[in-house]
Amino acid sequence: MLHETYYMSLFYSLYDVNHDGYITRSEMFAVISAIYNLLGDSGNVADHCPQLHVNKIFKVHKLSVHLYITLGMT
Repeated sequence: MLHETYYMSLFYSLYDVNHDGYITRSEMFAVISAIYNLLGDSGNVADHCPQLHVNKIFKVHKLSVHLYITLGMT
């Protein structure tokens, strides 16, 4: 459980760009876009769409009602 908490905190601090305790769609988009830019072009345009990736994360976690993610959300 300690490792899980550590990794969740690490993940959270990476995406919570302004350290306000929330991960907004725009923060997640900025981080995912940067990761995609680092990885380069895969040749498949569908694979290089950060907004679709962000939307999928919020949809999978049923966060459409919320505009942000907090560390306490499950």
